[in-house]
Amino acid sequence: MAHKVFGVIKKCIEDSIPWTITPATGIESLSRLWYEFANEYVSYTKRDNSASIGIVDAATIFEARRLKKERKKRISKVHIWTKDRTLKSHEPDKESDSFVN
Repeated sequence: MAHKVFGVIKKCIEDSIPWTITPATGIESLSRLWYEFANEYVSYTKRDNSASIGIVDAATIFEARRLKKERKKRISKVHIWTKDRTLKSHEPDKESDSFVN
């Protein structure tokens, strides 16, 4: 099973098929990421103590939005694979039957 998963991930990295796998945010994006985190997600967390957005979640949302904007001209859906309802609520393209706790 591990070899099958490795094969799929390798194909994704090489050809972006069937999924696009992106690396962590590059150094050139850190300033914008921290700006959004401080101005959008920290205040979001204060408004609703039951939901929190940390820097890792913020980076995930940041990357999902970047991919959606970059691929706007193509027919592409961008989802965040997570069982965290708060993080999932920020994905660019909502799934009708997502698997969250």
